[in-house]
Amino acid sequence: MARYQQLVAFMADIRRANPNFERILRSDLHGLITILKDNNGTAAQVQNALQALGADKIAKYRDAIWYLQATYPGLASFTLPIGALGKTEAARFILAALTPNYDPSVLPPRRNRAASAWLGQCVEQWLLTTPGTKGILLIHLSSFQPPMNDVFNGRRVVDHMNSVLRIGRLCGCDLLCLTMEGNAVCPELRDAANAYGLNKTDVHVHPQHMGGRTLEYRTFAANHTNVVVMGFDANICVNANLFGSPERMPDNSFVPPLTSLTNVVTARAVVVTNGVIYPAGNTGEYGVLNGQ
Repeated sequence: MARYQQLVAFMADIRRANPNFERILRSDLHGLITILKDNNGTAAQVQNALQALGADKIAKYRDAIWYLQATYPGLASFTLPIGALGKTEAARFILAALTPNYDPSVLPPRRNRAASAWLGQCVEQWLLTTPGTKGILLIHLSSFQPPMNDVFNGRRVVDHMNSVLRIGRLCGCDLLCLTMEGNAVCPELRDAANAYGLNKTDVHVHPQHMGGRTLEYRTFAANHTNVVVMGFDANICVNANLFGSPERMPDNSFVPPLTSLTNVVTARAVVVTNGVIYPAGNTGEYGVLNGQ
């Protein structure tokens, strides 16, 4: 195999993580980089070199390593340890048809209750290792919100979001941006979102919260086995879109929540709210993420 074609971008990520990389001491990544520079390097050699790294090094250089995993030709899909995941751990909500007693307009609301489970991976790791059609949905991120500066596992929420957008694009995801305002996404996410090009769709719904009233949103859900959700506010707009609200369709039926249309993957580190996830009228619909 020829020399790794994305080596310049990979090394830029390395040096963003460590501006003094190998100025004095040889790094544990030296052997990996030697393989990437070698015209005879193979995917198997790259995999072995990656799997020989400690979790601390993988965590430190995760942007570069995830980029490598997404772009090295023929490299197998595998998860590399990065230490304790904390609130970056992803959870998956399994597609659940609405039950006859579904009624988010009553008190307490009877929202959709999709079974949920921890995935043992952060969202980027899940994107890199999960086959099938995957989409990313941004909910009401037209403007920067102060809790996007909250830090989980050493990174701000906005940085986690940008990382997910980057890896999702490299993994071939489509992107849908649901907005109530003029901008599809805030300036802090705009470059990563716009990089999707023709694979990015903007859906404007105002003054309601739920994108499920639009054909574009429902089609996006139908076309993807799994949809990664990032957005604001976890306790209001995201909750409404995932599990339901009293909003109605023109025929007076309830607008379908996303968990009734496809499987959903998200994490506390990529949904924005003040404090913890605990919606008004909470009935535990957030499953394993409830109270995070």
